[in-house]
Amino acid sequence: GSLIAENEAEKSGGGIHMEGVEGLLDAGSIKENVAENGAGVSIRGGVPSLESLHISFNAAKSPKASIQCSGGGIYVIGVDVVTVKSCVLEKNSAYGSLSGGGGMHLSTTRTMTLENSILRQNVAKFGGGMNLANVALASEGSRLENNEAYELSSLQIIEDVFTVEEAVSDAKYGQGGNCFLSKNSSL
Repeated sequence: GSLIAENEAEKSGGGIHMEGVEGLLDAGSIKENVAENGAGVSIRGGVPSLESLHISFNAAKSPKASIQCSGGGIYVIGVDVVTVKSCVLEKNSAYGSLSGGGGMHLSTTRTMTLENSILRQNVAKFGGGMNLANVALASEGSRLENNEAYELSSLQIIEDVFTVEEAVSDAKYGQGGNCFLSKNSSL
């Protein structure tokens, strides 16, 4: 498969941005990309499917502390149906006090199907593994493992969260280590 690595976008889609796509993104590795939203993959509209992808070490962050960053691995907004199948999302992060979905952030998406996928060691303030807002999630054979709800500062790296041995203030801890649901979301 293809390798998409070490890219940066100011707003969305550090690795890949898909707008209105009705098709399949298949078999590859997307890693070490940076953007405010969807550092690995950003999706707006369409009917996309992602299959057999390894999405890792992507960071949704901004040089401006006031910007809300979401979807370190995958960011989806305004999609009717999206399918993620046989994918691994690991060690992706979203930075800041309002960050959401270290592994993936989905908003205003009718249905998300998550099949035989793994989300592990992803970090964000709200929903380390995934943050869902106005989304119905259908999951089969997927696992969320060791994801953390934690507010990363601009000077931290994701490994800091998993190796902390000292006491830190409660303000750093977020909600929903594996999954944070809001608004009209359902599992």
